[in-house]
Amino acid sequence: MSYKEDYFTDLITNRSISFMRRTKQAKPDSPFLAVVSHSAPHGPETAAPQYSNAFPNARAPRYVVTSISILFGQHEELASQ
Repeated sequence: MSYKEDYFTDLITNRSISFMRRTKQAKPDSPFLAVVSHSAPHGPETAAPQYSNAFPNARAPRYVVTSISILFGQHEELASQ
């Protein structure tokens, strides 16, 4: 495993699927729970290497939003920029 070569979301997904398959094969009649949480939804919004050139002209919006700006209603101004 290499952080530079492996996209973390793919690593979590692949290892979770592998765990579920092994568990189901080892104990086919036993229920189990797997909670899979990905860090990608929390940013930075960086595409997986295999998809990094899929949309060459697309740019993800970047906003500076803090709890202070939300409290004072400035988040609406930032979102409209």
